[in-house]
Amino acid sequence: MTRLLLALVCVVGAVLLSGVQASAGEKVIVGWIPTVSPYEAAICGDSFSDATGYEVDWRKFESGPSVIAALASGEVPISFLGSTPAAAAISQGLEIDVFWVVSFIATGEALIARPEAGITGPQDLRGKTLATPFGSTSHYHLLFALKSFGIAPEEAKIVGMTPPQIAAAWTRGDIDGSYVWDPVLAKLKDQGGKVVVDSGQLADWGEAILNLFVVRKDWAKEHPEFMAAFVSKVAKMDADYRQNPSSWAADSEHAGCLESLMGVKPADVPRILETFVFPSLTEAVTPEWIGGSDGGRVARWLKLTAEFLKDQNKISNVLPDYGVGVTDRWAKEALKESSQ
Repeated sequence: MTRLLLALVCVVGAVLLSGVQASAGEKVIVGWIPTVSPYEAAICGDSFSDATGYEVDWRKFESGPSVIAALASGEVPISFLGSTPAAAAISQGLEIDVFWVVSFIATGEALIARPEAGITGPQDLRGKTLATPFGSTSHYHLLFALKSFGIAPEEAKIVGMTPPQIAAAWTRGDIDGSYVWDPVLAKLKDQGGKVVVDSGQLADWGEAILNLFVVRKDWAKEHPEFMAAFVSKVAKMDADYRQNPSSWAADSEHAGCLESLMGVKPADVPRILETFVFPSLTEAVTPEWIGGSDGGRVARWLKLTAEFLKDQNKISNVLPDYGVGVTDRWAKEALKESSQ
């Protein structure tokens, strides 16, 4: 685990010295990690290009550390990212801003046990093989869950896998359990998996995780018109889901898009969406999320995450203020335009 995070830090450090790869013309590469979110349904029809006036090339990643490497190299200037790798990257000096909360994760990530593993409760996790994507929000919550249960990480065998690898290992019987997110989590539930604890419960215990959009500060400064339009489009997709949930039913065009993008069963789409909270534009710019000069509650959550990662020897330092990596500028611009 430590080697992977050290490699991430090295990549970040190297790029901070080497400079920025500039965006070419009106094309932008945007990174995304398969979850199940309203904005993803707009990838199929290329409506982000229509909304922003840019040619938007969506680049798929499987976990946070790979996104961070792409952001650090300049290959990808803007991306979806979990709050844990975002906290680690900001701690190590990568010049990125959290500019939108894609979702607050409640039950959409969880520690789940194979029915044959003999895990009936937390006490049975000792000695078990547990898979999770290293450096991700799920990895963070797995470590926090074990700590909460009084179990040292070395008392279990924690292995790093991408979500598709986890699904395959589960089917083969190579692992006893996993901390992972939907849509793979839904597949494991369908195969008889039992949830030991979910991220909503762990948030109640003091450690919340989020799905975010982040951007390189330099790129955002040079492309303000794109940033406001991009946030506006994401917010409109979220609003459509909140106001017209039937348009996300199993037989909907949106559900069909998500099936083609990530293999999620259309019947699972409504249920998975219910496991997340999607803030509105009006809500996002308040201190409850990213509003205010101090980055609001999101900045405070990022600091708590960084403090836990440092305690676990995953990062070397914690910043005094994570508002330096959070901005409400683009959400405010989008809100202003929507009211005109």
